[in-house]
This record gives sequence, structure tokens and C-alpha cells, in this order.
Amino acid sequence: VHTFLWAFLPWSIIFVSASYQQIRNLTKFELNLRNRHYFLLVSFWLTFILFSATKFQLDHYTNIIIPFAAIICANYLTNYPQHLPVILIIQRSLATLVLSLASLIILYFFHNSWWLVSLIIPLTCLLLSLKNWVWINFSYLEQCVWHSLLTMLGVIVLILEINGLVYAPYDVGYNLAKIINQQSLNAPVYDIDNSVTPTEFYVKLPYFHIHNQLELAKQTEYYLIISQQDWLNNSKELIKPHYLAIGEFCGNTIDKIIRNKIIHWGKSFNQSLICYKVLYHESKKL
Repeated sequence: VHTFLWAFLPWSIIFVSASYQQIRNLTKFELNLRNRHYFLLVSFWLTFILFSATKFQLDHYTNIIIPFAAIICANYLTNYPQHLPVILIIQRSLATLVLSLASLIILYFFHNSWWLVSLIIPLTCLLLSLKNWVWINFSYLEQCVWHSLLTMLGVIVLILEINGLVYAPYDVGYNLAKIINQQSLNAPVYDIDNSVTPTEFYVKLPYFHIHNQLELAKQTEYYLIISQQDWLNNSKELIKPHYLAIGEFCGNTIDKIIRNKIIHWGKSFNQSLICYKVLYHESKKL
């Protein structure tokens, strides 16, 4: 539920109200119109329940149900004009809150970088949202839509910066997969007891998470992901001459990177980085 509510912002609150009104008034619709509403509701909720049962509940999994949710919201906004003044207050308050937070996060993370100039975009959107005279000639429906668009613009700027300046340079899974994907050999990838979860989403080769060297394929070629500490201490009891180091990367998972950036504001936080090596196992050496 929380994944969808986050992914569907800033329309999430409208969707909750729209769904309630649609279910509440189903019996009042004509048969033909009622069947359309049944189709929308069943299409959304059945798919939603199926994805809720999956192991990884990622926000992009909700893409398939967003069109149904959008139609439900559009129907609500156009057929219940009496609710628009309240909806406008909610959307305007949400825009103010989200754009203020986006501005503060950009200021916090990029205060010592020229990327701080991007703060102009969410601040401009925030000022436009707060100025009543800007919206004099707009209807309630148009204002609801525009405030939502301003909110999304500010959030998009923030997400692009976090992804480009925080996620890409430091995320372990993304960068280890990048090293492996650049190799010409098509061989399986083994992640030995590191649980670098995002790697499996980015690597283009078969991926296996294992706990010890006994689970490694015998007499075959493969890539191995191992922490630098385990490699130096040989805690996994590998036969080192059989492996060729093809790359290494120091980073962490994105949640820990963001947390440490907050803790070490304006300072180096290299002590929070964990180094990993990508090894290539050659069968001809066995």
C-alpha cells in the first residue's frame, strides 16, 4: 500500500477519496456505466493484490495499475465538482509541503555544490503555488491539476539529482553490475554472502547469491562478488591463484549512503563505505 501511495503522489489522497465515492455509489449508476466502474475497480484491485504478494515491492511495479488509478481520479474530479474546493485545499497544502521539503533536501545535500542552482525550480514552483493572484482566472479543476504538476516538477528535479549525484556514484549494486556488464565473457555471477541486493536488478547475466565456496560452480568460468575484507583475510577459503581481479568498488546501499550524508553533513564519510571486488574464475586453471 505504502509503495503505491508514494509512487502515485501527488494524486494519492484524491485516489483514496475517488475509490470510496466510486464504491459507495456503484448501485446508483446505470447498468452500462456500472459495468465500466466494475471493470476499473477489478482491474486495479486484482492487479494490486497480486503485486502485493510479490517478494520485491518496488515502486515501478505499480506502473501497470497507475492508468486505472488515473481514470478513477479523473472520473471523480469531473463528476463531483462540489468536492473540488476541498480537494484544492488538500492539493495546495500537499504542494506546499512537498516543495518545501524538496527545497530543504536540495539545500542540505548540495549546499557546497554548483548544483544548488537547481533550487530555483522547486522554489519557483512553491512561490507560484502560494500566490493567489496567479490563479484568479483558473477554475477549481484547473488549479487542482496545476498544483499537482508543480509538485511533480519539484520532486522530479530532486529525484534526478539524488539519482545522478548520490545514487549512481555510491550505490554498490549498480556499480558492481556496471563492471560485470562491461566484460565480454557470458558467465554466471555469484555473490558470496554479501547480499548486495540491487546487483541482481542491474546485472545482465545469471545471478546467484551463495553463502560459502562449496556452492560455487566447479570446473566452470564465472564472476564472483566478494567483500575486500573477506578477500584479504581469505575468510571464504578460496583458492586465490584461480581468480583474476577485474574490478573493485567502494560504496554502500543507497539508504545507508543517504543516512551517512545526513550524519556527516559537509564532511567526508568514507569510513562508512564498504569495498567489494569483482573476480573472474578461469576454469582452465583447475
